Order: sequence, then structure tokens, then C-alpha cells
Amino acid sequence: MMLVQSLRPAEHPHSAHALTAGVGLLPCPLTISVLGFAWMQSTAPMVALVLLSLAAGIATTIGTVALLAIMFRSSVGAALMERLPSIEKNARVLQGVAGAVMVAISLWTAARLFLV
Repeated sequence: MMLVQSLRPAEHPHSAHALTAGVGLLPCPLTISVLGFAWMQSTAPMVALVLLSLAAGIATTIGTVALLAIMFRSSVGAALMERLPSIEKNARVLQGVAGAVMVAISLWTAARLFLV
């Protein structure tokens, strides 16, 4: 998705949503590791505790970042308004590179799993 979005033309000059949506869809490796550990323990209370802890941590982090973004939106937006086109161009390049790297890693991992 990130690779495809990075190649599409911008719909309007202030659309920096593609990078945000792409990053939001990436799974956190630490979360996967913690859930894997809880799964390996094979106890329902451990899995429930880990899931509740992760949900509380994620909700707190996202809520804090959202509140800070709302509070500083006007001041930061005014300061960056003239540089927004170059920021968006660089974000699209970064998004395309990250998407291509993820596809390459996925293909390499799948090849190693099926060829071994």
C-alpha cells in the first residue's frame, strides 16, 4: 500500500495523509514479540493481561500524540506552510523506499521459509 500510494500523484498540494496512513498500518515488532511470548506461556490470564496492557499503552500514546498535534497544529502549520510541498515530496520518496524495502524483506522471508 505504501509503495502504491507513493507513486500516485498528489490529489491536492497539502495531502500528507498517505505517509501517515501507511505508517499507521505497520505492525510494531515489539508488540508482535510480546504477544508471541504471551501465546507461548499458554495461560489465558497472561494473554489477557498482556492484551489489556498493550491496549492501555497504545491508547495512552495515541491519545497523547493526538492532543499534542491538536494543540500545536496552528503554530507549526503556519511555520511550515511555505515548505510543505518539499516536505510532501520527500515524504513520498521515503514512503516509496520504505514500501519497496518491506516488499523485498517479505519476499526474501517467504523465499527462505519455502526453500528451506
